Amino acid sequence: MKTKVERGNRVFPVSDHSSDIIGALQRELHRLGVQISLCTEVEKICVENEKITGIIISDDSQKQKQHFVDADAVIIATGGISYPATGSTGDGYRFAKHAA
Repeated sequence: MKTKVERGNRVFPVSDHSSDIIGALQRELHRLGVQISLCTEVEKICVENEKITGIIISDDSQKQKQHFVDADAVIIATGGISYPATGSTGDGYRFAKHAA
């Protein structure tokens, strides 16, 4: 994607559409075979021998309440605790502390 640099060294797509960035990221994640789960509540990051092994998620669609997802790397977007209107609960701090 073509980009432009504006005042303060900020980089934007030439089109000025953030959807172009989202599309590029989605294409690359799909190419790499990355599993994406939106609107999914993560209960715990599983760590063994200082290595991530997966996550435990809430799974109300199944009879069991929690479900293990095997993974050797995870990205969890929790939002910031300072803006609870977004639904953030501060879980990111708990996950980071547990994984450290």
